[in-house]
Amino acid sequence: MMPGAPASRLAPTAAVREAADDAAIQTALQGTNNDPDTAVETLLRAGHQSAAVKLQESARQHRAREIQRRYDDVAHRVAAMRIGERLLTSATDDPSLDVVRSLTTKIMPQMNRLLQGNFDRVAPNIQQFVRMTAPLAQELEGQKQALDGMRSAIRTGDPQEWTRAAGLVLSSAKDAQQWTQLIDTLRQAGVPSEVLNRFDTVYSDDAVAKAQRIAGHTGPSQEEVQGTPFADMGLLASLRGM
Repeated sequence: MMPGAPASRLAPTAAVREAADDAAIQTALQGTNNDPDTAVETLLRAGHQSAAVKLQESARQHRAREIQRRYDDVAHRVAAMRIGERLLTSATDDPSLDVVRSLTTKIMPQMNRLLQGNFDRVAPNIQQFVRMTAPLAQELEGQKQALDGMRSAIRTGDPQEWTRAAGLVLSSAKDAQQWTQLIDTLRQAGVPSEVLNRFDTVYSDDAVAKAQRIAGHTGPSQEEVQGTPFADMGLLASLRGM
């Protein structure tokens, strides 16, 4: 550039390149059913290197936000269940039950029906409630661990972290439909294909046991787990909805 030439002359070139990248990204996404990974491959084949890099990073950030949002939601539910159980089981006699009842009225009013009567009448209700909610608490804790692993993996790109997280997710599958949904969810979350290839493509008890072994995790039996399956975590639509 000649001395004294206005620096703004370079701006249109950058702006044009940015607009061209955005147009290429939109076209690639439209042609791949809004699948960012396939769209990145399409852009690379077409020679749109900068657009591919831009889309890849945008997808990573989007996925990271969605996984973090879900992690925060599950972590909140885990904490609420843990605190609720501690509060309920702290009732050991009528005076302490009165305190528990007063607190639950403020923070967990839905528990009031469980706590009607004196301690001798209420104690069996509390014990039954804790037993019935234990599988759900365990399921949610498993979701929290898996999402925490996914948070770390998407941040570092470490295949070992992806493998453990995928194993934890697939360990929650209870039937063939959920298994397929979970595989799709993991793929949309950005789990590398070489990681997914370590797991069975078809659901079976052996496939779940294999996922647990890969994750280094021995989870509850399918009969024990009655909580919300990980397949219902709502990530799939949000991960695709870029």
